[in-house]
Formats: sequence, structure tokens, C-alpha cells
Amino acid sequence: MGFKIHATPGTASALREIGSLEVETCYRIEERKSPDALDLMRRGMIQLVINTPTATGGAVLDGNMMRRLAVELNIPFVTTMAGAKMEVEAIAEMQLGTPEPRLLDISTLE
Repeated sequence: MGFKIHATPGTASALREIGSLEVETCYRIEERKSPDALDLMRRGMIQLVINTPTATGGAVLDGNMMRRLAVELNIPFVTTMAGAKMEVEAIAEMQLGTPEPRLLDISTLE
């Protein structure tokens, strides 16, 4: 679809294995190195965050920090694979020029 994907080492490796995706590796936030997800978000290099952390460990804390910054910067943030799939499908439809559905105001219908 033409997007640049940034991911931490484990996720980047998994994405490379399952397909021919080009993935830029960034540091985990807890490593305190640059660039990490927060750096990339602040630089305007991230337009969508897909974060599906494990139930424990540093990934949860990283997710909390990313979610907080995403809200401040108005970056969409998805936390489930089902949600990620729907977002990707919606972006693909938009790229094809499919019109957005509109809600009807039924109070104006006779």
C-alpha cells in the first residue's frame, strides 16, 4: 500500500518473515535509545499506531505511553488485530476511491 512501517525488533522480524514487507526497526521505549516510537510520533513520522502488547512486562508500559501521546497528537491507535485488519481494509478502500458511507438524518426524510 506504499506505507513505511516502523516496528520494534521482535515485531519487525515477524513481519519480515510473513511477507515481503519492508520494515524499519526502532528501539523499544524502555531501552531509552533513539529513535523509539515516541520519537517517531513526535517527529510526525507515524500516522497510525497498531499496538497489541502482551499482558505483562514492558510492552504494557510502552503501550500506555504511546496511547497517551497518540491522544495528544491525534494519531489513531489500534489495540487489537481485528481492529488493525479493519483499519487496513478501510485505508485500502480509500486508496481505491471508494466513497465513505454517510449517515442519514432520518428526521429530514418524509
